[in-house]
Amino acid sequence: IRDTVRMFEQRVAQDGIALTVRVPDGLPAAFADRRAIRQILINLVGNAVKFTPRGRAVTVGAQRTQEELALIVRDEGVGIPPGELEAIFGLFHRLESPAPRDVIPEGLGLGLYISREIIVRHGGRIWATSGPGRGSTFYVALPTLAASASASAPASG
Repeated sequence: IRDTVRMFEQRVAQDGIALTVRVPDGLPAAFADRRAIRQILINLVGNAVKFTPRGRAVTVGAQRTQEELALIVRDEGVGIPPGELEAIFGLFHRLESPAPRDVIPEGLGLGLYISREIIVRHGGRIWATSGPGRGSTFYVALPTLAASASASAPASG
């Protein structure tokens, strides 16, 4: 997470956006390909920065939830209409926004689709909460190494 966030430091400084990392010590390792997870974080943090106006913040963090590791990217951006929350993960889906195009840059609509595909193939899930004008929070839940090991351990008896 910290390595990915460093990639955005210059951009957020230029854009006047605060970028914070919140990762507690002692989190379990995710059962996942490091490069794939980095790509997911690049997509999520990139979108958060793209849709967050000057003077607002983006927070990237992680936490343990039962047998999963949750990655969380929260922004104070324009938000997503409720009817779009599932559709945003579709192939070539782009949000239509009342904001001028110089505020919301164009995109191909591939980042969230690719992220979801990678996460699903890792046995995880992704979802978002949002609302117009109140920002968005993206959650990625991935199995931990411990959970994966216990699920694949042979039954005794």
